[in-house]
Amino acid sequence: MEQDTKENLLYSAIHRFGEYSFDKISIRQIAKHAGTNSALISYYFGSKQKLYELVIEKQISTLEQFLTPQMQELDPREVLASMQ
Repeated sequence: MEQDTKENLLYSAIHRFGEYSFDKISIRQIAKHAGTNSALISYYFGSKQKLYELVIEKQISTLEQFLTPQMQELDPREVLASMQ
């Protein structure tokens, strides 16, 4: 359950930071979107800044998975289909 809450917060942050920006979104808005208490952001991530850094790292990691040599050999339509 604890891991679910942490993942929900991270998922919410990915979407909120993507839709708005770091300065335009509050931890309360992220927590509300995740259906939890904003104090849990500090508990799990330490701060809004650290959560943001984790979001960036996660997005980079996801992107790197699609930039493997095998993906470069695929037709671009196949790459897009694999992302869905």
